Amino acid sequence: MGNKLITPSAIDTFQIRSISTKRFLRKTGSVPSTVLNEIKTAIKAVIAADYA
Repeated sequence: MGNKLITPSAIDTFQIRSISTKRFLRKTGSVPSTVLNEIKTAIKAVIAADYA
């Protein structure tokens, strides 16, 4: 995929929690904008479900 990570990675949008941006020391990879948009859509759906 070209994200510069050593192993395959995944995101579980049901396990969202708050993390301080100060904990991010360096960028280790990236995802295409299409994948990022899918992640954003999934996060919005999870958050909306909490308020429904």
